[in-house]
Amino acid sequence: MRPFRDVPIKRKLTAIIMLTSSVALVLASVAILSYELITFRRAMVSELSSLAKIIGANSTAALTFHDKKSAEETLDALRANEHIVSACIYTPDGTVFATYFRDSATTGQIPPAPQEESVQFNKNYLTLSLPIFLNGERIGAVYIQSDLEEMYSAMKQYIVIILGVLLLSSFTALFLSSKLQRVISGPILHLAQLARRISSERNYTLRAVSKSNDEVGTLIDGFNQMLEQIRLRDAALQTAADELEKRVEQRTRELQEEINERKRAEEKIKKSEMLLSEAQQVSHLGSWEWDIPTDTVTWSDELYRLYGIEPHSISINYESFLMRVHPEDRSFIDETVRRSYESHEPFAFDHRIVLPDGGIRWLYGRGRVIVDGSGKAIRMMGTSQDITERKLAEENVRKLQLRYHSLTEAASDAIISINEHSEIIFANRATGRIFGYSMEELQGQDLTMLMPDYLRALHKQGFRHYLETRTRHLDWEHTELKGLRKDGLEIPVELSLAEYTDEGHRYFIGIVRDIAERKRAEDTLRESETRFRSVWENSADGMRLTDENGTIVAVNDAFSKIVGMESAELVGQPITITYYGDKDVGNMLWLYRKRFEERTMEIHTERIITLRSGKTVYVEASHSFIELENRKAFLLGIFRDITERKLAEQRLQMLAHTITSLNDCVCITDLNNTIISVNQAFLTTYGYEEHEIRGKNVTVLRSPNNPESLTEEIVRAALKGGWSGELMNVRKNGEEFPIILSSSVVRDSNGTPVALVGISRDITEQKNLQRKLDEIARQRTEDLVKFATSIQSAQEEERRRIARELHDDLGQRLSGMKFNIEVFEEAIPKTDKATISKLNQLKQQIDTMLTEIRRISSNLHPAALDDFGLLVALQLLCKEFEKIHRIKVKLHSPDTRMVRYDPHVEIALYRITQEALSNVAKHAAATAVSIQLAYHNNTLYLSIEDNGKGFDVNSIRTERATDRGLGLISMKERAEYIGARYSIESQPDRGTTIQVEIPL
Repeated sequence: MRPFRDVPIKRKLTAIIMLTSSVALVLASVAILSYELITFRRAMVSELSSLAKIIGANSTAALTFHDKKSAEETLDALRANEHIVSACIYTPDGTVFATYFRDSATTGQIPPAPQEESVQFNKNYLTLSLPIFLNGERIGAVYIQSDLEEMYSAMKQYIVIILGVLLLSSFTALFLSSKLQRVISGPILHLAQLARRISSERNYTLRAVSKSNDEVGTLIDGFNQMLEQIRLRDAALQTAADELEKRVEQRTRELQEEINERKRAEEKIKKSEMLLSEAQQVSHLGSWEWDIPTDTVTWSDELYRLYGIEPHSISINYESFLMRVHPEDRSFIDETVRRSYESHEPFAFDHRIVLPDGGIRWLYGRGRVIVDGSGKAIRMMGTSQDITERKLAEENVRKLQLRYHSLTEAASDAIISINEHSEIIFANRATGRIFGYSMEELQGQDLTMLMPDYLRALHKQGFRHYLETRTRHLDWEHTELKGLRKDGLEIPVELSLAEYTDEGHRYFIGIVRDIAERKRAEDTLRESETRFRSVWENSADGMRLTDENGTIVAVNDAFSKIVGMESAELVGQPITITYYGDKDVGNMLWLYRKRFEERTMEIHTERIITLRSGKTVYVEASHSFIELENRKAFLLGIFRDITERKLAEQRLQMLAHTITSLNDCVCITDLNNTIISVNQAFLTTYGYEEHEIRGKNVTVLRSPNNPESLTEEIVRAALKGGWSGELMNVRKNGEEFPIILSSSVVRDSNGTPVALVGISRDITEQKNLQRKLDEIARQRTEDLVKFATSIQSAQEEERRRIARELHDDLGQRLSGMKFNIEVFEEAIPKTDKATISKLNQLKQQIDTMLTEIRRISSNLHPAALDDFGLLVALQLLCKEFEKIHRIKVKLHSPDTRMVRYDPHVEIALYRITQEALSNVAKHAAATAVSIQLAYHNNTLYLSIEDNGKGFDVNSIRTERATDRGLGLISMKERAEYIGARYSIESQPDRGTTIQVEIPL
């Protein structure tokens, strides 16, 4: 199976679309299924909890009067729900009081009595336990077990529906992706086919057809432009190559003759400058005359040709002459001519001119000034000579001299030049290193000073004999001799000699090599060969050695890895073996052999190569020739796969395009806050043109309303890791607006900070929207407060109604039952003591119920609050609390008069006190409570303090409302409802204090 990267692009697009769609659908389905499962479980728990509460509420009387039959009848109502498997009611001591079973199979499966409320899910059942309370006292518990068949049935339906949707969506996505991917893959496949055709046919006149203006269309247009540039370049290169070849052949023949002619001409110029000046006026070099008063310049035909202009085709004046001078020489020539005009002195200079076709030509110009009888300059005359070739020759000579000097100075062998008298006229630095002399000590000395005594006479005799007869007394190539160092030490040397003649004088050059150094060099060469082989075998760069015919001689493992072929497949094959497709193999090899023969192979190049495997890579190649002693030569090519680097460069280009296209403002500054670059969104937001803002300090954008040190703070924070926040900026028109800014540092490859990048966004609309949302939230809060107020009013009204009905209706009925029992008791014989005892117990229960009803009625809405006011109601509440909970309560009030306050204030303070005492009884474990009610400076104060175990107020505030109960929330809401300031202070083991202050 082919790797995914080798799959056709249309299949890749289809696969990517299908994968993305499938993953998204599966995730959405899982999320929906999970949500439905959680929702269904919560609904079941809520439903079962409601049933348990109803059962518990309906069973309080049965538990109170030990009416088991009534409790079982209450449980039997669960039969209406077919999913309830079993249920049970427990007494306070954990004894089973009443049970319910859906069928006989589940009989006896009742768990122990629960101690607290619990909900449990297992594989097949949901079980719920709920305590039963009456007047805050736990009188029993209820247990209900339900099966999960309804939930599993619903989940199966959801899964079937989701699978159907997934299957249908997948087929739809496959159909649409297979159709729509052609919009992208079609042009790319067309472009790839055309590229292969051009590569095989080398026909650069072919063009791709663009059918869109998107990125693919841009790619096709760029590909067409590249083909046109390649076609034009090939034509121009061929023409230039033909012309250059002809000119090289011609110039090569004329170069030595021209150099000699130039030297003789320069020698004659030095001997008779005046004679040469007059000869130039009538020569064919090109003459000119400038009529200064009329600013008319007359050129000879040759001078027109020198400037590349058809003779007499245009009129010339001084300014038009200057415009044809090279810009770098123009000011010098103008200054020279004007100085000659003022001093009447002749002038001469070398200068460059620019030909109409853009070419450069060197001219040697001379001129003189002609004055009238009064001494005023009226004309200038002169000549111009084309010295381009001489300049090139001089440059070549200078380069040759520089190379010769560099070669001799860099040579490790001693190079010594002597004249006919055996006097040293030149010695390089290596001579001093080998023989121990300085250059000054060698200059002008006899060569024999570098020889042992026994060789000096032999040298003089043989040298003199050679000058007379040209007969050599020793071999001039690689002759081994002895040399003498300055310190008297004899050293073995190898001598090679050469003779040359300059201006009739004979000179000799000797190259002296220390044999010991050569031996060390040979050893070094062997080591170098070992190192080269190590480099060859272990180099990460691919290396290929080819001969003059383009045949691969050797490759290293890295090269085989780059082209994806084994070494055995490459060695002995032509270089075209690694390329893909049916390229013109013959033409490639012909071009290679031609360049190999001319030694014109590209030294360093980058190219895109399609390998034999079809893989396209970017390659960086370097070539060098290896010349062997037997005149055999090889070409060493070093190749480096730079595909990742090129792709990284492309990614950088795309990143730059992304930054330019961002809707957020991007501003790049140096470390001194000078703006270097901005994107288009920045210019649009701030109203600047790019040239207006670039180079300015970023502080021009800051509002004066920002802190003074804000800019420095941003820079410091960005250098440490980044800064983000909101601030005010200023547009070009002076308008201030808020932005959100994120600033970070840009570092070079060494980790040194080089620039800062700020990405900002105009949040004016966001701020306006936030203000609107705040206003809506404020209004909603007010509405909620009003709603809570109305709820509390409705609650109080409902409590008042329920309290009245309990007291008037249920209380009267119980009193009537007690009266009937007493009547029935009188009719029973005194001897029936058992019946009388049961009736007495029943009357006591009725009395207890009447007392409890009065207490409940009082808690729901104390009648004393309506009749006598807040102080009396609080006194009664405290007495009842002491009686029930055995906790001492002290109520302090400086004013014992029954002062009446607003009814809403009285009921709120009463409820706050009632809730606080309830919390003391449930949680505080206190032994005493102190309540203070006072009125001072139009403010009513209520303080409730206990000596209980206290709690951490901050931890309670961070808990969810459902975790900490509604008591504290209720007290706070009641205080806020009447416009009071509410506070609570508490610490572990230090009690709790609640304070309420109500301005009246």
